[in-house]
Amino acid sequence: MHRTLLRLGQVLSLVALLATFGGHWVVLQSFAWVTMLVENAETAPLSVAVEKTFDGQHPCAICKSIASAKGKEAGQQKPAPVSKLTLFWERSQSAESPLREVSRIVPGGNEMETRSAAPIVPPPKSVTV
Repeated sequence: MHRTLLRLGQVLSLVALLATFGGHWVVLQSFAWVTMLVENAETAPLSVAVEKTFDGQHPCAICKSIASAKGKEAGQQKPAPVSKLTLFWERSQSAESPLREVSRIVPGGNEMETRSAAPIVPPPKSVTV
């Protein structure tokens, strides 16, 4: 039972990943090409059927509907404008180093106790016995 659920989760994750990156269009287009190749091979030699299938001049009904749906989907998707992408924290000019002044809240009161001593650099090495 556990392996079955694990396999189901893997399959569903793969399907979701394919759908996210447009893999469903690849699957549908492949199905359309195979269908066209079989239909063309019934009336012509295989070399002519392959050429007619992939030349783009003789699309089938499935190919036309896929192209139409892809066009509609592309028209609906508008990327959100990105004003500024912050990858790292940028320190402002007026900010002071947090190592210079360490504050802590005193229990039972609203006042803060301030300590100006910086931590020991480098930290003490741990002793292993």
